[in-house]
Amino acid sequence: MALRICSAYHTILTDAVLVIAGLIPLHLAAKEKRELYVKAEINDKVKKQQRRGTYQKWQEEWDTSDKGRWTRKLIHNVEDWTSSKYGDVDYYITQFLSGHGVFRDFLQYQMATACTATESTMPSIRCSVVQDGKTEGLPYCRM
Repeated sequence: MALRICSAYHTILTDAVLVIAGLIPLHLAAKEKRELYVKAEINDKVKKQQRRGTYQKWQEEWDTSDKGRWTRKLIHNVEDWTSSKYGDVDYYITQFLSGHGVFRDFLQYQMATACTATESTMPSIRCSVVQDGKTEGLPYCRM
């Protein structure tokens, strides 16, 4: 479901796609519902406290996970991200936030490189090859 919400590729990591889509992981959502069911008195205050605890557990998992490092650099706090009113994510925003698609991190693993530059020949421009005064190879560089 998270893949469809944010139009992500199937190769995206589960941790990252759940954060981008703003969906609480299933095991945390189920635990929250179970704990609410066990409580005798359920009101809005109890629900908000339970949800805050779920977000704290999700944040701990997000901080300790070794997956989705690029996404974690961009989205530090899962509660702030999921409660933001900035709008929906789409195909291109998801590609940027996950590092997949037409962006460098994904392409370096999925496509052959067209770049022949090295760190020593182009230390300040890492992803471009200058040939005949034109920059080429930018989207396929593995540097």
